[in-house]
Amino acid sequence: MATEQLLATWRRQAKTDNLAQHTTWRRLLYFYDNQSSILSKKKTESLVDDPRFFLSDNGQQDSAAELDATLVALAKEFTSQTTGNNQANIHIKTQANNNSVLCRFPARVAWLKETLSIDDASLSAECPELDDWMSTLAPEQLSIVFAEEYLDNPLSAFGHTLLRIDSKIERSRSQSNQSGVCAQLYGGW
Repeated sequence: MATEQLLATWRRQAKTDNLAQHTTWRRLLYFYDNQSSILSKKKTESLVDDPRFFLSDNGQQDSAAELDATLVALAKEFTSQTTGNNQANIHIKTQANNNSVLCRFPARVAWLKETLSIDDASLSAECPELDDWMSTLAPEQLSIVFAEEYLDNPLSAFGHTLLRIDSKIERSRSQSNQSGVCAQLYGGW
């Protein structure tokens, strides 16, 4: 019964504050709403097409459905009972936590905790895969690298952009974590 009451409270607050249409929520889901943007051709759906990115079957097309599915998952996490401490239960708990909404979508959860004033201590999980990834990454500094030498040409400059994550762990620049960003142009440009 506590789950339903908690969920009803969060749903009421989300509806009152129109959180499903909030810019931050929609950006977390990669919805773009800028009418003048070249990316707005797909404004009614997320740019992410991987179903694993969404909790709701309609999450790619409907930010409200994804918000509701996230709230349902959070309410279940909030009210779930902890398992026992024997080895089998610890293994099951670890597997379950890696699939937890808290582990899969930490940015969404952090925003909802802040927006809905959810007690941080009440929603916590061990996320071994996320923790391992973060310790391997050990981020210290984020840099935007423009690989194109002609910055006066925005299409070229932004079409050749990298994000470099400098680590606390000593590595050479060639070993730092990097992610390429490419431009996708619409309308035959």
